[in-house]
Amino acid sequence: MTTQPSSIRKNIRFAQVLMYLAALSALFAGVSAIPVVTDAPDSTIVVELWRMIGFCTFAALFAFLAYNPQSSRALWSIVIGNKLALTIAGLFLQGNTAVTGAGDLVVFDGALTLLLIVSSILAGVWRK
Repeated sequence: MTTQPSSIRKNIRFAQVLMYLAALSALFAGVSAIPVVTDAPDSTIVVELWRMIGFCTFAALFAFLAYNPQSSRALWSIVIGNKLALTIAGLFLQGNTAVTGAGDLVVFDGALTLLLIVSSILAGVWRK
């Protein structure tokens, strides 16, 4: 059995910490969305429920990637692709003043995109 050099283990550990922080943040966002869902009018309850469940789903995905950071490249690619797509959508929507929340997509999903890319590199996902 070969052991990893100390620097690689430190990088993996740092990637895990970043992903656990992302998981906790997404879980907090999901739990925080409960009152929004329960108070939502009939016209927006589906989208608010979808949003809340999405936060919780990503909390689980981030936790899985933190627990097993050298897991499937495909899973990393899917999660990064989702956050990148939302960031790009936010950039395009920012020009339309009637669209609220576009800036949030750019800031929050953009930050998550960078965090995911950095974490995947630190975890050595792309070295395989």
